[in-house]
Amino acid sequence: MDGYQAGTFLGQHAILALGLVLFSLYAAAIGLWHLLDRQQGKLWNFAEATWKRLQRSAILSAFQHRFPRGWVMVTHRLSPGGYLGLHFTVSICVLFIAAAIFFLLADEVGEQDWLVQFDHALSTSLHKHSTFATVGIFQINSSLGDASTLTAIGLLVIVGLVVTRRWQLVFVWVIALLGVGFLNESLKNTFQRVRPQLPDPWIVEPGWSFPSGHAMGSLVVYGMLAYFLSLMVTNRTLRYCIILITTTLVVTIGFSRIYLGVHYFSDVVAGYCAATFWLVLVTTGNDVARRHRQPGK
Repeated sequence: MDGYQAGTFLGQHAILALGLVLFSLYAAAIGLWHLLDRQQGKLWNFAEATWKRLQRSAILSAFQHRFPRGWVMVTHRLSPGGYLGLHFTVSICVLFIAAAIFFLLADEVGEQDWLVQFDHALSTSLHKHSTFATVGIFQINSSLGDASTLTAIGLLVIVGLVVTRRWQLVFVWVIALLGVGFLNESLKNTFQRVRPQLPDPWIVEPGWSFPSGHAMGSLVVYGMLAYFLSLMVTNRTLRYCIILITTTLVVTIGFSRIYLGVHYFSDVVAGYCAATFWLVLVTTGNDVARRHRQPGK
């Protein structure tokens, strides 16, 4: 099945595809949570053994002998039992993976190959099979990722954090929101991809298309909210609910942008990748700061 056929097929069964994606993400998130919770000891031992094997490799051995001070710093921070342990190591991996997927998507879009055919076919098929009822629903859903909505949420969170005197979280929150806005605008101006051109579009929006600002903004804002709540909530059931609600909200906002014809599929996925990179960078930085303030833990 080529890109055009795949896009046309998914456009005809878009709501079913959205349900399957959400179900898969729920299962993956809960499964990963259980795995990390119940198999933490085994994962830690695996990470320790892997790190020891890497230390014996020729490249790292040469680095160790040539830059002994640098080696001490690296082992202190990146080893599973070190500074931030497994969390920091996983965060570095996620950063590389998110950046790699983003640049792979950007390269595919630039080459005007299979992915571009899929994007155009999906947008055309969705527009053809959309209805007034579903468009109305997804317009409401899309508004939850608007800049005005996210800004209002951002100000409310700042007020709440200031009242509770959580100054470090105020700083992290402001950096996260300002940074994602600047990053999205910079990427849009760099790639300058034109938005979908559909006959009788449901809505028309100005600006460039790649990556999706709604996808980036919603993932960072709602993801940061989920992160803050996870720092305050210890009940496992509540944490599950936070994960499910955040996942549903972010995914449906991204899907609504494709359904309404203002973004391509690759715009939204690239937005998620860029936002994941920024979100992990900010939260990891906050964890580093927290560890500095709590050296005994």
